[in-house]
Amino acid sequence: MGLTAIALASVEHQRGIRVTVPEYRTLVLLATHGERIASELAADLGVTRPAVTRIVSSLASGGLVSRRRMEADRRQFRVTLTHAGRQVVDSATGERERQLRTALGALSPAQRRGLLRALTQFHGALAGPSIDSGRVS
Repeated sequence: MGLTAIALASVEHQRGIRVTVPEYRTLVLLATHGERIASELAADLGVTRPAVTRIVSSLASGGLVSRRRMEADRRQFRVTLTHAGRQVVDSATGERERQLRTALGALSPAQRRGLLRALTQFHGALAGPSIDSGRVS
């Protein structure tokens, strides 16, 4: 089970609130970027507009987001994170951080340095080739 799924299970156990991974991703986007239009959420999440409508409806029924129709286009709506939604994000994030600290704490200092080197190289590989002094590396 992934860190996010474990963190969400912890939130459900502690707060009695069940949130799916796609719903959690939506909450995190709203926590990070603030109010969003549904079509922006769909693009950010890489899902269809009907999928966002279902996600937002579920979150709104749980009081984790609020939505309001836009005056200019009544088919569109703005989505805002509520205080309860912020608490879910904070709780899940805190749980993920605790899990990572525990896992990293089980490693020796040499293993942590090796992991840091490997992750730094991996991040560089994800970034793609860099141009340095006219050479592509």
